[in-house]
Parts: sequence; structure tokens; C-alpha cells
Amino acid sequence: MIATMTVMTVFSQQTLFVAGAGSGSKDGSSWANASGSLIKTIENARSGDAIWVAAGTYKGGFFMKEGVSVYGGFSGSETQLNQRKLPGTNENLSILDGDSNFRVLTQSTDFSTPTVWDGFVIQNGSSQNGAGVYLLQSGIVRRCIIKNNYATLPSVGDYIAEEGGVVFLVDRTNKRAWVISEEDCGRNYQISQQANSEINTIEEAVSDMNGRINTALLTKSRAAQAIQAYKGANKSGWYLPSAGEWALFLKPQEDGTFKKTTVFDVVEKALQTNGKTTLAGKKYWSSTLANNNRMASAWYANFKNEDIRKVNAWQYNRIRGIRYYDFVSSDGKGGGISALTGSRIEGCLITENQAVWGSGIYARGNVIMVNNTMVNNILEGPEGTSSTIDANALVKVYNTIVAGNSTSSGDEEKYSGAAYYGHSAVEASSVAAGESNLLLNNIQEIGFVDAAQKNYKLTSGSPLAEAGNIAYLTPELDTDLSGQTRATGQKVSIGAYQSEYSSGIENNNLLSGSIQIYPNPVRRGKSVHINLNASGYASRQVFVEIHDIGGKKIVSEKMIGIGDITTPQTSGTYVLRILVDSKAVCEQKLIVTQ
Repeated sequence: MIATMTVMTVFSQQTLFVAGAGSGSKDGSSWANASGSLIKTIENARSGDAIWVAAGTYKGGFFMKEGVSVYGGFSGSETQLNQRKLPGTNENLSILDGDSNFRVLTQSTDFSTPTVWDGFVIQNGSSQNGAGVYLLQSGIVRRCIIKNNYATLPSVGDYIAEEGGVVFLVDRTNKRAWVISEEDCGRNYQISQQANSEINTIEEAVSDMNGRINTALLTKSRAAQAIQAYKGANKSGWYLPSAGEWALFLKPQEDGTFKKTTVFDVVEKALQTNGKTTLAGKKYWSSTLANNNRMASAWYANFKNEDIRKVNAWQYNRIRGIRYYDFVSSDGKGGGISALTGSRIEGCLITENQAVWGSGIYARGNVIMVNNTMVNNILEGPEGTSSTIDANALVKVYNTIVAGNSTSSGDEEKYSGAAYYGHSAVEASSVAAGESNLLLNNIQEIGFVDAAQKNYKLTSGSPLAEAGNIAYLTPELDTDLSGQTRATGQKVSIGAYQSEYSSGIENNNLLSGSIQIYPNPVRRGKSVHINLNASGYASRQVFVEIHDIGGKKIVSEKMIGIGDITTPQTSGTYVLRILVDSKAVCEQKLIVTQ
């Protein structure tokens, strides 16, 4: 009798840490051993894991992984998620930057498990479909600032089926993009041609960007003849990459080794996602010729050993074609976000993005948007052709501000599109469908603290303060973009921020009849006296904070019962806030004089 035992491996959920260039062992197991690569940490994470990302700028294109939650806003010492800073505070900013070459964040496939990225600045993305973020089923972005993304140009990593491959290089000035073919071309080939001119050092080789010219000169080369006959996507003009064009995928390092680049990462991911032939583990000829030990040679890219070397021209390697095409910027959609059915956008500031269709968001299907602020986005077309939210009737927009947006010609953009709006504030004469909306004539009617200075928090007198519907909130959206409690007294404000000030009386020394704060106004550098003895917090340790008008914390002090806090050295308007268990129990406008 043979006994059979089934062995199951159970992986526990874990938190992984990413910080700048990394530290310690860089295995991501703690802040002391933080990883220096967000991309690799995501690749190595398993469903159920969380990734905490410290303040800093992380450039490139990033991909969501199902079930892996990613959070930004850490200084690098936190032990609890609620200790981080959200981007509305302008502290500990974790910035994902597309460097004007990449879409910043991509969800490649539908997910079954809800997957969130929370607490980031997402900026400088480029793609003709969702320049900042591309979302599918169960993808969520929450409490992010999504700004300065442009859906007017293709981006590195875009799969363009009609052009036969994946974009790996973009010339924005001349509106030209280069694609690498979606497949290898035929069998292995020889270069088999002596060079008229030779490039024999790696420094010169990776500077050679003349693949098209090189290929045309290889009149006797079997590899060149094969690539010129290739008709991927029924297009002509394919040629062998030069060594320098391959160096966009494999970058030489100072120690003589090579490293796969972000271009390789996003192109490989696009090929894989679209079921095309990947590059990994293969060797490809370049069109850059050389001489090696007096023998006709050529440079090749080796994606198995990760290097670019020269070898005898009569050896056999694979060939892969590249070509360029000229594009127009009339088809870009989703400047900030492109979202399809089943995705959610929660508590975000979406601003200064640009597209032809949906300057802020392009959405189709059952997409939910809750408590977002969408201002100063630019539509690359005349008013009425599209809108800040370009959506169909299945899209739901709740507790959201849409105002102050424009067209590229400078006209006000006041077309609300086809989405369903509920308890939202929209600068438009009407909405296609909805309930309990506030239709605005202009952005001034909102009551932002200072829209000219890009402070989109609400003043206590704003008609949007506590005017939303709390039923639309999810439990996870428990704080606003600056970390304030999202709902106060079962009331929620419209937009990404709850409010700048409470309903306390300005310049009154007594709030709620129990907490004394004086003097106010007060001279710069002097003390404000706090007395909690008549309140319900007399024996509790509290934090007293002073914030500037933009929400940045300037001063923080612990106290019990009675204490003093020193005011900033710069005169102006501030907010004094008293917190118990990380929740504000009192806020007052504080005037600091000379």
C-alpha cells in the first residue's frame, strides 16, 4: 500500500519596502533593507502583499500586479500605514514620473482581486491612451495627485498593431515613433559581409544610431535581405537595429557590464501581454559592422547574457526588425486616466492633464469615480467634441468637482459628457443624467482656499463643504487627500478634500466652549497658549500642530492639559490643529503677525 501525501505551500502575506537607491541587503524585507527597485519589488511580490514606497522620484513605466497593494508617502521609518503622509500635505511625496516617455501606471489585464495604488503623485506620463494611468477590471487608484500627463503622443511600450510592433523610441519634435517588430523574422541568419567602415570599440558601437543606413549598405548580407523583405503588419521599411539602437534596451555600465533598461522592461511587458514574441534569452544581430581578429564581424545584442558584443559575421543569430512611422496627435484619449469597466478612481486630484478625448479621464463601461477634484485640465479640441470626463452613460461620477477646465485655444470647457453625476459640482449648464448636483457658472463659486496657487482645499464657507453623499464612500476612503478624516458627523464634502477649516468661529479664543487657544492673532516666533482642562481631553496626550495654508505641517508639539506652542517665524495665515489618536478634535485659523 502506497500512501500519498499532498504538500501545500502556503505563503504568508508580507509588507515589502522600497526606498530610493535601497539600503542594507536591498531585499525589501524592512526599511533597513529596503529595495532600490520598485519594478523588481512588484515582480517579486505575491498576491496579498503590500509594498510601501518611501518619498522620492521613481522614473519609468510601472505595471500593476493583481492582489499587490502599493502605498506611497513614507519617510522610511513608519511601522503603521496610518503614519504615512498623503500627497495633499506636500510631505513625503512618493512621485511616479513617466519622464515624458512612458505611461506611468498600467494595468495590463483584468483582475479578479481588487488591486490599489494609493498615495502617489503620478506625473509626466505620455501615451495615446491613458497617459497617467490605464485601468481595467478591479484596478483602483486612490488618494493620488495625477498631473501633467499628455495623451497626445505614443509612449514607449505602446503596442501599435497597425504599425506591427511596440514603440521603443519617440521623437516628439518631429512626431515620429520607432517600433520593434512583434516577432522574430524567419530563421537564424548570417550577416556575412565585410565592412566598408568598421566600429571596433563598444563606446563607438553604442553611439551608432544609423541602423536604417547601415542595413541599406548591407547589399550582400543574408540577414539584411531577409529583414528588407519582411512585411510585418503589411508595412515596408523594416531594418536591422544598429548597436546604438539595441543599447536603448541594454545600457552599458561603468564597470563594462550591461543592464536591461526601462525601455526593455516596458517593451517586453507589452509583447508578453499581447501574446507576441519576447526578446528575453535570445541573441539578435545589429547592423553595426566590425573587425574581430582580422575577420569580418558584427555587433549583436545578447538578451541571455545581457550584453552587446561583436562576433564573426558568418555565425548565425536571430534578426528582429525595427521601423519608424510618423504620427498625428489627434487620437489621444485619457490625459490623466483611461478607465474601463470595473475600475475605480477615488479621492484623487486630477489636474493639468491634456488629451483630445477626455482631458482628465476617458472612461467606458461600469467605472466608478468618487470624491475626486478635476481642475485645470486641457482639451485638445473645440468645446463640445469631448469633455474633461469623456464617458458613456454607464460611468458614475459621485461627490466630484469638475470645474476650471479649458480647451487648448483657451476657451472654457463646460460640456459634461454622457456620464451619470450624483452629488457633484460641475461647471456646466446641465448634465446628461444624475441627481442632487450643483451646476456652477465658474470655478470661483466653489470656494477653494486659493485656486490661483493650486490650493484646492475647501473653505468652511464653501457650498461644497459637507454637501456630498456619504453613501458613496467606501470604508477604505476614510481620509481625504491630505489625511483628514473623510466624513465628519456623517457628512462628507464634495471633492478630494474634506475642508480647510472647521466651522469654528474665526479669531475666537474659545472653540466649542471648552478649549482655550490664545492669543490670536499672535506675533511671529511667540507662543500660543493651549488650555484643555475644561475639555474632555484634559488628561489625554494630544498633538498640537500648526499648518500653512497649503496644508504643510510647520510645527508639532505633544502636551497634556496645558501647554504652549511656538509660532512660525514667517507672518501669515495658518491653521492650528489639535489631534487625539491621530484625529483632529479642534481646528482654528491662526493669524501670525510681524
